[in-house]
Amino acid sequence: MAVKDKEHKVLRTAKWFRKFLDEKIINVSVRSKRSEFEKVFITIEVCAHPRVLDQFMKQSNYLRTIVDKYNVHLNPIIGNDCTGRLLDRIADMTLFVYDVSDPQSLEYLKLRLLLNARQIGKPMAIVGIGLEKRTVNKASDTPSDTCWWLAYQHSCPGSEIIFCDPAQMTAGIFGLYMLCHKEEFKVPAMEICNLEGDPEKDQGANESGGQKKGKPKIKKIKKKNEKYKKKDS
Repeated sequence: MAVKDKEHKVLRTAKWFRKFLDEKIINVSVRSKRSEFEKVFITIEVCAHPRVLDQFMKQSNYLRTIVDKYNVHLNPIIGNDCTGRLLDRIADMTLFVYDVSDPQSLEYLKLRLLLNARQIGKPMAIVGIGLEKRTVNKASDTPSDTCWWLAYQHSCPGSEIIFCDPAQMTAGIFGLYMLCHKEEFKVPAMEICNLEGDPEKDQGANESGGQKKGKPKIKKIKKKNEKYKKKDS
């Protein structure tokens, strides 16, 4: 049951993250006062294939946006050398990044970088950049559930994010940062649980049909009402 509970936790986190991206990104007009928002500066250590690192760092001057009540600024720094050795630099968070349309970058991440991920001793997350490049039948794309499974294996948040828009990219990374610091940002644990359902309540589900054992509560209420009607008549 421990494995199933862990899978449920990862899926609930994924649900919350998608909801976060849908609801928390707000557009701020030119007239809005920047003093209304709390400034958050986050240094992120980026570990990836050299080609992906180069792509990521080209966005470094544009990674800022407004998310909820926060004015977020990201400062990415390179986290590994060309051989795949982790540099373990001073940062608030480490991102392990691959390109969703580049299987080679994914293999590099799994075989060279993630093997020593837990040695860094910092909050970490896994990111697949280039979500906007995904197509239904593109053979070169990595599997769509890759990021979630890597996050499950390494017990950390993970998500595919849009790369072409720096604002959405910043919001996605900030969402992962919030999941690493739930108490600081008051991420509601109950909200995460309710999005996917309670695993303990779902243990009695029928594996073949996917439905819980016993009759639905609504049907029982209807039957009771029918009995009262017969007595009255």
